[in-house]
Amino acid sequence: MVMGAAFKIIRKNKGLSQKEVAADIISTSFYSKLENENSNISADLFFQVLDNLDIALEEFEYIYNDYSHTSKKKIDDECKQIYYAGDITKLEEKKNEVEEIYKSTGDDFYNRLAILLYCLIQTYNSEKYDPEIINPIQSYLFSVETWGHYEIRLFTTCIKAFEVDTVLLLSNQLLNNLKPYSTYNFHERDIITVLINIIITCLDNNRLEEADYYIAVAKKRLTSEKIMFERNLINYLFGISLIHHLKSDEGYLIAMTSIDIFNSLNMNGMATQYEQYLEETIKNFSE
Repeated sequence: MVMGAAFKIIRKNKGLSQKEVAADIISTSFYSKLENENSNISADLFFQVLDNLDIALEEFEYIYNDYSHTSKKKIDDECKQIYYAGDITKLEEKKNEVEEIYKSTGDDFYNRLAILLYCLIQTYNSEKYDPEIINPIQSYLFSVETWGHYEIRLFTTCIKAFEVDTVLLLSNQLLNNLKPYSTYNFHERDIITVLINIIITCLDNNRLEEADYYIAVAKKRLTSEKIMFERNLINYLFGISLIHHLKSDEGYLIAMTSIDIFNSLNMNGMATQYEQYLEETIKNFSE
């Protein structure tokens, strides 16, 4: 579908006139030309027109693509569905399919997606990661000046495959990239999730100073009431951190309180997993 046709469909579906959509932005005649593909529009005016149509950019893109997602989003969504279903055999098959697409297109998106799938498979099978396979994502993340949802997802998925020093360097880059979004609730759950993974990496590698720093960063960002799960998990990790600092009694009580909350929310499997990790941590620091 051409852009003008998409504008026209949306406008008519919403029962708006061309004059209403063009109001305070451009002339009605100019907007009419736009719908008929007889004129171009700047990005600034494009977003203003979307505002007058009361439609989000992502929804406009979906309509523009004949009510379907792009081929990249389709295959990405398929990968997510297979992973969430826990079908590792199908995930390996999908990885092979994505690798073939990369070979035929040369599009780095598919190479990075194949690496993501590799990391998920290795993590699921508790197998080691090949640094050479991971390197393209590491290089990409270091090269990107402004991170968005895509880059945060790459980092979160591959974090266990990176050396701890690389994780800390990329973590610093992440925080620097987020500064322009300080007044905007930008992918907040994704950010908290990656901070949680950074904290776990620091604790597992006995980098206590860095773990304490990122716990403080995470707590400062926990402003939304919608991310109660993540808030509870941060409190749990704070308890684990206290145990690392040889404050075992206090840390144990805080961590167990979080585990009790997980149980109360019927997250019994997760509660058991975190309780085992807690017991292992207590054991390690009591020996």
